[in-house]
Amino acid sequence: MNNRIPRAKGFTLVELLVVMTIIAVLAGGIFAAAQGAIARTRRLQGTQIAVALAQSIASFRDDNNRYPFPGGTKQEKHQSDNTFMVNLTGKDDTINKKRENYLSGLPMAKGATSPASGVYIKGDTTSVFDPWGNYYEIYLDHDGDDEITNPEGNEPLPMKIAVISKGQDMTLS
Repeated sequence: MNNRIPRAKGFTLVELLVVMTIIAVLAGGIFAAAQGAIARTRRLQGTQIAVALAQSIASFRDDNNRYPFPGGTKQEKHQSDNTFMVNLTGKDDTINKKRENYLSGLPMAKGATSPASGVYIKGDTTSVFDPWGNYYEIYLDHDGDDEITNPEGNEPLPMKIAVISKGQDMTLS
């Protein structure tokens, strides 16, 4: 006579918990890697837009013998908002006599809400946003000494144009 009790088919609770734990650990690792890749992509995109924007400003300066500001302002720090950007689009011929669009090489933003990366044009409004939906800070050498104010407050920087994104946390670090 066989005194064995027939064992039920299936998995025990412990086995199921072990499998679920393994799946959770793997999913967490994949999620962290994906988040890191997204952050690196945003930083790269922000840098590419900043470089293209600086080149656009330099091209405007070369073609028009001045920076693209209404009223000939001599302030050194600017934002990539409408006041500054509209002259780079060619919509206003007061400063941009040829009406050339210096922003044509930059990506277009889908809207003006965060995160909207690139050039946003709607009606008379033109802005350039970083990948986190913020304006770029633009520093220019207005006095011709080939130096601009260092945003970190240290020695002046030996350049004519600097375009800076402060990133998601709005700091330079």
